[in-house]
Amino acid sequence: MPALSREWIYWALVNGLPATFATVAFLAYAPFDKLFAWDVEHRQSGIFLGTGFLLRAALFVHIARAVTWDEIRWMTWGNAVFAGVLLGVTLVWGERFKWQRLIALVWLFLYIEEPVWMLSLAPGAQAAATAAGPLSGGAINLFSQGVLWAEAVVMLVAGVYLFFLNRFAKPFWPWRPDLVSARIMAGFPLAWATWAPTLAMTRRWVDAQAGVLLNIIWLGAILMSLLFFRSQFDFSQPPTRVYAAAIFVLFGLLLLAYFLQG
Repeated sequence: MPALSREWIYWALVNGLPATFATVAFLAYAPFDKLFAWDVEHRQSGIFLGTGFLLRAALFVHIARAVTWDEIRWMTWGNAVFAGVLLGVTLVWGERFKWQRLIALVWLFLYIEEPVWMLSLAPGAQAAATAAGPLSGGAINLFSQGVLWAEAVVMLVAGVYLFFLNRFAKPFWPWRPDLVSARIMAGFPLAWATWAPTLAMTRRWVDAQAGVLLNIIWLGAILMSLLFFRSQFDFSQPPTRVYAAAIFVLFGLLLLAYFLQG
């Protein structure tokens, strides 16, 4: 299998370093919520975004370390969905962004640059991999496939619901995020609604393994954030308990699937 172009490393660095900065800023410095590209009005939203950008940082680390196209093929369409949601929200609700802040301009640049650059790299990598022919390796077992397909459904429902959360008088969500934060947050489950079935349909487990591990890391980070920032969440309310339980069940099933694959 031909080695990936080094340009993938440059792409990962350009987008991974800002994701790492956002992770640390959102999780370690609460005032950053009001210094971002828009005013993130609730601390819970900032915490969610911090765990989401942790996922993004880990994804770009994986891409920078990848050797072959088969290792990263799964991420392209989900990443395009994620970037498309974020760019669409930015353009449609642009009046809610703080364009006098440099970080807002960097945000806009990144979510134009990221998908365009990625989609310019993908065809060449795909063509080289096709010319080299398929590789052998163990398949994904039925349990892992079932868990990933189930997650795809859950993430699609959660992402669509979160995107339109402001239309519900009494939304079933642990907190009431502002409009922009809710729709940006929706990008993460909507990305997994694409990534999960892509991973389920991957021919070899070795090529899906990193994606499943990143999935576990993200869900685990959300669980840890609920514990570490528990004073920010009202666990006496049903939406918070259901939210935590759903994340815990998905995390547990994916962890089990990962270890069953060996």
